[in-house]
Amino acid sequence: MIETSLVLRKRKATEVVDLGVALLRGEATAWARVYAPWAVLAALGAALAWTFDPWVAAAWALLFARLGQAPVTLAVAERVAGRPAVPPWTARLGAVGRSAFAQGLVTLLLAVCILVFPIAVWVWGRALYLTEVVVVERPAAGTAGRVAALSGISAENVVATRAWLLAVEVWAVIAGEAIGQLVVDGVLQMGTPWSTLWDGAVTPYMLVGLIAVQPLLALIRFAAYLDVRTRTEALDAWFAVWTASAAGKEGA
Repeated sequence: MIETSLVLRKRKATEVVDLGVALLRGEATAWARVYAPWAVLAALGAALAWTFDPWVAAAWALLFARLGQAPVTLAVAERVAGRPAVPPWTARLGAVGRSAFAQGLVTLLLAVCILVFPIAVWVWGRALYLTEVVVVERPAAGTAGRVAALSGISAENVVATRAWLLAVEVWAVIAGEAIGQLVVDGVLQMGTPWSTLWDGAVTPYMLVGLIAVQPLLALIRFAAYLDVRTRTEALDAWFAVWTASAAGKEGA
């Protein structure tokens, strides 16, 4: 990897979010193909779990929708690097496995540290780019140090990105609830077959919003990751070198 002391202008948090939205629109075909199976699995599993308890359904939907962030990150990273093909399913499953294992370790660490809240918050912040490191970079060793180093470059970047991710996810849940209620009750005149989010209940509408927003969350975080690495490691220069090298090999 090329390293440089050149520091480019730091993007504002809103610019990072805009870049994530641009990736969502521009690479829709790539991420939709790899996220669709996880969205279906999350939705079907939640529908079955609903018969036991709505909160179990919510946990299932959140778990499998979050797992779908890893292949989304991988597919868009491949596109950004100049590789147009969608990663094969083996690569996507490998990305999910690595991400799930790493995120599981962090969750366990957070559970241990939860009694010391400041430490738990610190760990949560430092783990921001965990998915990008284990899915995109795939270091043979030193994963924890690499993740901590990327997050340690700018505490402001970590706080702003975490805040935006939380805000967007909450917005998606509320929007899913509001749109669902509008369509079912206002347009279809079917009344309110379930309790509402405003009553503190889990509803199918909010789960739809939760599942639908996961690709955007993955791409906002990936955009923040690109911003950090571009400013500190000239990542765009590395991509240019990689693309030129790959083109030369194909032409040889």
